[in-house]
Amino acid sequence: MLFEIVTKVYDGDTITALNASAGSFFRIRFKCIDAPEMNQIPWGKISQKRLNQIIPADSYVQLKNISFDTYGRTLAEVFTDGGENVNEKMIREGFSCYYFFQKGCEYYKYLERLAKAEKLNFWNDFDFTMPWKLKLPCYYRNINIEKLIIIFLKIYSTNLTVNLTKEYSGRIELISKQKNQDKQVGILQNFKIFYVELDRVGRNNNGLTWIHSEKNK
Repeated sequence: MLFEIVTKVYDGDTITALNASAGSFFRIRFKCIDAPEMNQIPWGKISQKRLNQIIPADSYVQLKNISFDTYGRTLAEVFTDGGENVNEKMIREGFSCYYFFQKGCEYYKYLERLAKAEKLNFWNDFDFTMPWKLKLPCYYRNINIEKLIIIFLKIYSTNLTVNLTKEYSGRIELISKQKNQDKQVGILQNFKIFYVELDRVGRNNNGLTWIHSEKNK
């Protein structure tokens, strides 16, 4: 049985581990769960602290159901050296949410329901915002090699960073459906859906909003 060595706990659903046999470090994103972002005070740090208690640095973990996302990151269910499923533990205790954008995670939805019914941890916080709500659903179409048009269904914030499924260095035009842009939205065809992470935004000289894409770290 092969175990990885935890080297760092980034937040409540991401760690870095050392593969001793290969002598290489890699980042692991926990499957089926979505922990509060670190800037979600106080639950980001609380979730990170709990995960660090379960699998602190230098502890051994085993990965199962491994796959990779569009950024090449490792996705997995993480188990302690004693065989406990850490993904399930984090969601059952109310330190992470069910990540319904991934397939094969139905059991995690059930665990989330239990934690919510018992009002465990952030489920007992009326002001808590689900992490996925900080990722805005929108559509895009590659019009040409220099411009990417973005249509947002909802605007929660003016601070945005686009993480695309493909590397893109051109300009991006923002269109909000909340600003009577339905006609422009209807013209575009062959949409692909992705999610936008809150970060920053800039404006050009004409007053149009341009979001600069950044490669996901």
